[in-house]
Amino acid sequence: MKKTFTLIFLWIPLLVSAQAFSLASLSDQKAAWNIEVGEDFWHIKTAATDVRAEIQPRSFLFLPDASPKWAYKNPHTEIKIVGMEPITQYLRFNIKFKANQEFGAKLDELALDYAISPSWGLRAGVVDYKTTWCQTYDADSPWIVAPTLACSSSMFVDTSGGAPGVQSYVNLDLNATYNLQALVGVYNPLVLNYASDEFAQWIPSPQYQVKKNNKVGGSLNLFNTWTGTEYRLSWLHSQQSAYSPESDFLGTTNQSTDLIYAGVNFALNGQAQLQLTRTQQYLSNDCTAVYQSKCDDHLKDTRSTNTLKLLYHFTNKDVLGASFSRHQIRSQLGTNAASGIQWDSDFYREHHNGWGVAWRHEWTPQVFTAVQLQLADQSLGYSSNGYIGLKLPANSGIYASSGSALGVRLAYRFN
Repeated sequence: MKKTFTLIFLWIPLLVSAQAFSLASLSDQKAAWNIEVGEDFWHIKTAATDVRAEIQPRSFLFLPDASPKWAYKNPHTEIKIVGMEPITQYLRFNIKFKANQEFGAKLDELALDYAISPSWGLRAGVVDYKTTWCQTYDADSPWIVAPTLACSSSMFVDTSGGAPGVQSYVNLDLNATYNLQALVGVYNPLVLNYASDEFAQWIPSPQYQVKKNNKVGGSLNLFNTWTGTEYRLSWLHSQQSAYSPESDFLGTTNQSTDLIYAGVNFALNGQAQLQLTRTQQYLSNDCTAVYQSKCDDHLKDTRSTNTLKLLYHFTNKDVLGASFSRHQIRSQLGTNAASGIQWDSDFYREHHNGWGVAWRHEWTPQVFTAVQLQLADQSLGYSSNGYIGLKLPANSGIYASSGSALGVRLAYRFN
């Protein structure tokens, strides 16, 4: 399957380049910059606590204070910068930057975009994966925190945003009805020490050192110009390796992930939009160490997220949003034995449901407020063998929790 995806995305630019395009249709572009500064206030309510690092009933509610990069403060300030600066008729500079508690200071794009033709181009630098439909930088988004976990939680940072790499993309009008956009890219978050500690979701040891983090991916976007319906299919594959230098470990963990994203966006009418998405991620890793007892020999992890979002522009200054998401994890642990690998197929499981409503109002072209309510519940637990490994009673069972968060953002936009 990986080879099929790679061939599809690599051949599209080659086929397009064989055609004769006229550069005369490329019009001069004007610089566009948008800087947004917002102050966020949250009231978070939950009775859950994190039992220990491996069992986190509260954090896995994914509320705004779940696992921030910076120490959580309320209120707190968020900054976003989106910029495009033409250099020549065919070359432009792009930047996307945000700074908030969840992700810290994060540069999602700092790249040069070269239009080889009106329909084919290249990007190089820190480039956006463009795997998911995150609304992180959308100027009219009502969400303070995105409903899709791939966009809102630092636990999924390797599936959204960007990394140092190179992309080739095409933009074609197939006929009078359909427009096709496609890209393929290769990435390495270790370049220039961009994300030196990124290692998917399973961390091998406290002092781990990432030695390899190579990625390849692509995306297809099909847009119906008559109905406004949009379809997306994306894929992102990574190969990672980390070394654990602890004196009682001394081992290497190799890990691979595959992310598949599918979505459809319906324009219900001139005011309403309905979006359905599914994110599926597969992870596998194995560990070898001098002290093998410190290793989980083989691990297989399947994660899925289904999200439904509805947006309604009921005036030119007001947007309402509603959402529902379901996130699930199932992990299997394999242990080497004389008869082969013995799998604990229910080693870990997690279920998460989230509901959200939001309202955004523009007071002036520069000033807006957003109000968002999040409701969440979750359940998680290990198998009997898993609890024994954590030195907990084998019948510890399922840890469940629920919570809510009410947030308000007051923001000013410079543009």
